[in-house]
Amino acid sequence: MLRYEMQKYRQVGITINQVQDDRGGREILKQVQDDRRGVQDDRGGREILKQVQDDRIRGQDDRRGGRQDNRHRIFFMFGFIKMLLTVIFLFTVSQETFASDSARITLEYISTKRKPVSLSFGMGASYGSDNSLINFLQYELPYYPNIPESNKYSDFNGAFDFWGGIEYQFLKNFSIKGEYTLFSKTMNLAQYPFYDFSYINHQPYLLLSYIMPYGHSLIKIRGGGGLILSRFYYKLSGGELTYKSTGLGIKLETSLNIQISTHTAGYFCLYINQTFNSPLEDSNGNNLKAKNNSNVNLNSFSFGVRIGAEVFFY
Repeated sequence: MLRYEMQKYRQVGITINQVQDDRGGREILKQVQDDRRGVQDDRGGREILKQVQDDRIRGQDDRRGGRQDNRHRIFFMFGFIKMLLTVIFLFTVSQETFASDSARITLEYISTKRKPVSLSFGMGASYGSDNSLINFLQYELPYYPNIPESNKYSDFNGAFDFWGGIEYQFLKNFSIKGEYTLFSKTMNLAQYPFYDFSYINHQPYLLLSYIMPYGHSLIKIRGGGGLILSRFYYKLSGGELTYKSTGLGIKLETSLNIQISTHTAGYFCLYINQTFNSPLEDSNGNNLKAKNNSNVNLNSFSFGVRIGAEVFFY
């Protein structure tokens, strides 16, 4: 009987110990789970903090990009004003220089009596629309709708060109001009430093001029057109894609020559230009497609200014 009671008490003790062990295990398990939740909370907090920091950096980049775009527009307008003031200065100086020297050969005399051949060259700046290309780019750039409006593409974007031409005056008030232009345009945004979009045009034009001579200056009104040979470059950090296109362009312009010497004159020009390009395609003949599956082209309407020099042979 005594042995039975002792075994009973021993079993009760074992059960109590097991219960205590189970309680301890549950407490340890609960503590481990709490620790895991704490780690997850810490990770979540760090992720939220990182996201806030990224948003701040992105906001700073957007503001910086906006300032850069604004500086670019201001610089472009400053360059235009500087070229205009240069032309006015040259015109004033030339009139004062040649007014007292009636024996010097004037541009009017050269134009009306000699029917010269001339070479002209210089550089220019323009603003132009690229509706099809911009429609493609705004879907190609990630999160483009979320950037500030001031940092997005404008309806008209700046470009520059280098040009040269040869002109022959075949009648008293008419001449014909052959001209070659190397046109370059970059479509980059500061918010996307790893994306580089640009295109160049080779533009050989033939223009007809109507000449109005005025003493030491010539005013010419021109119109004409020619071929457009285009290359579009799409660069990423991993490589570059190239697309090509051909087309036609038409142009109207007014130029002013201001005499500097008996054979040279300054050159100032205002123009408008419209290009009609075929769809862009790669080396395999595959067309570049926009998100709506339309073909992308480089059709553009632009207006610009040119400054340079012209040399007359007679």
